[in-house]
Amino acid sequence: AGVVNIAAVCDVDENRLARAVKEAGAGVEPYHDYRYILQRKDIDAVVIGTPDHWHGVQMVHSAECGKHIYLEKPACCTIEEGKAMVTAGKNNKVSVQVGSQGRSQPEAYLAHRYLVNGNIGHISRVDCFHYPSPEDNNPVPDSDPPPELDWDMWLGPLRWRPYNRRYCPGSFRWFLESGGGQIRDRGAHVMSCAMWWMGADGTGPVSVEATGTAPTKGLYDSAVLMDVTYTFKNPDWILTWRQMPKEQLPPAEQRRGDELNKKIRKISRPGYGAIYRGDKGEFIHWGGDGGTWAERKAREWKPPAGAKD
Repeated sequence: AGVVNIAAVCDVDENRLARAVKEAGAGVEPYHDYRYILQRKDIDAVVIGTPDHWHGVQMVHSAECGKHIYLEKPACCTIEEGKAMVTAGKNNKVSVQVGSQGRSQPEAYLAHRYLVNGNIGHISRVDCFHYPSPEDNNPVPDSDPPPELDWDMWLGPLRWRPYNRRYCPGSFRWFLESGGGQIRDRGAHVMSCAMWWMGADGTGPVSVEATGTAPTKGLYDSAVLMDVTYTFKNPDWILTWRQMPKEQLPPAEQRRGDELNKKIRKISRPGYGAIYRGDKGEFIHWGGDGGTWAERKAREWKPPAGAKD
């Protein structure tokens, strides 16, 4: 408290904007257009929590206006956007953090400590798992947008199309243009943990292969089932992402009551995570946003003197 002063909030939905003002507290100024916030000289930093298709444009605008940025994941929707964002951050000398909060969870730290100290040996493969992206099995017709929503501003950099209540609010995730499905939503969290734990931050794959099944009806167009393989070199390892039927998901660890405390909680999101495969064993974690849950053996491991942190 007292470290950050929230000066302004912005939303293109009047009802959501009113809630944001109430939550932010006294003295907060509401805006309908984020560009007016960027014009203010008294704003030091911004938090961008808009639908994914806005991230690239708003991050570049914010950097060009000299604002430091906390940007919700996924960072962007295209490689071209990502390159422009990196350039804008560097050229304008602003600090930028992408919000992959799964890294900041207590058990993410324990998992990293367990793996980096060689408890399962050399890791050559990380297999991420997730249940399928949804299908729009009950399509609805286009209609006028609700009166509280500025539909044109919500679309922003997207091509224009008639309003349909399947497009938003949270369902923007199931469209390739504005979300990308489970892999861009939850994958950003699970694979962020993998890149940290594997010491691969700042690197990238040399090849990517992907297959998937398309929705059979409705507006959603993200892959329902999906298999992706990322190949890394020097060091050599494989990262995979698989969206599979729920009955094929690894069972979640059952936690005892005596294990639970403020830092160690029940696994409330068992439907996604990753399996780390080493030459001396395996390790599994669940979640990646809203909580990261490490397998019991990682939580109970006691590091010896001189262990890596």
